[in-house]
Amino acid sequence: MKRIIITFIITMFVLILNQPENLKSTSNNPPVFVNLPQTLSIYAGTPFSYEVLAYDADGHTLIYYLREPPAGVLINSNKGLISWNNPLAGTYYITVGITDSFSPVVLSTLTLIVKIPPHFLNLPAHLYASTRVPLVFHLEMVGGSDTQFNYGFRGGAPPNMKIDERKGIISWEKPITGNYQIAVSVEDGVSLIESYLYLRVIDPAMPLPKITHSTNNVQGINVSTVKIPPNTNLVPRLVLGKNSIKGREDFKSIISRTKAIAAINGAFFNA
Repeated sequence: MKRIIITFIITMFVLILNQPENLKSTSNNPPVFVNLPQTLSIYAGTPFSYEVLAYDADGHTLIYYLREPPAGVLINSNKGLISWNNPLAGTYYITVGITDSFSPVVLSTLTLIVKIPPHFLNLPAHLYASTRVPLVFHLEMVGGSDTQFNYGFRGGAPPNMKIDERKGIISWEKPITGNYQIAVSVEDGVSLIESYLYLRVIDPAMPLPKITHSTNNVQGINVSTVKIPPNTNLVPRLVLGKNSIKGREDFKSIISRTKAIAAINGAFFNA
């Protein structure tokens, strides 16, 4: 009897040692997310990518997938890389799932906030000032992150011109005659935006440039001609037409083709 019992115990021990690896234990540890945050903020129009990391204590291969993602949002099933080539402004809830094929699927949701990129609201093409009046101009921004904007000069600002780093107010107590190309920048904690402010300071005591205007009949069509002296940096408030001349083309043909209503320094313009 004792020999039978000993033989049975030895047999069972050998069977346990030789059984397949996946049958030795019925327990399995589910995978866990390592780095998936609750919320992320990005800018619309900027390609987005984020690699989701997960850990499996049993060393099983993990498979990643998305549950009902927004249009255009993809994930690499093997590497967990989420990508979106052209994010649209809005708030999105992206549910990520991982599985090791042995335990129930583990889910986690990422709130993705897509914001409008920051940009200048009131930066003019040209700004004019007088030597007799202190210059004050308030830069305004829209979009961006929820943090405070930080304003600054990147170059070109004349001596004694100041900018309020928090409010974006440009001030110059005693403007000096001249033309200035001022590089301004704004940082919102996520990105740095740069642009140029073109400033012209005029001395009212100086004589105004002499601008002449005449209307001439050219081959049966009235053409208005405006002559502006050189080196005045005046900007015509007209829309430039298709003013390229096609070989030896007469005025009547140019006017008919471009629908011009004025010619300024040899360039044809229309409304």
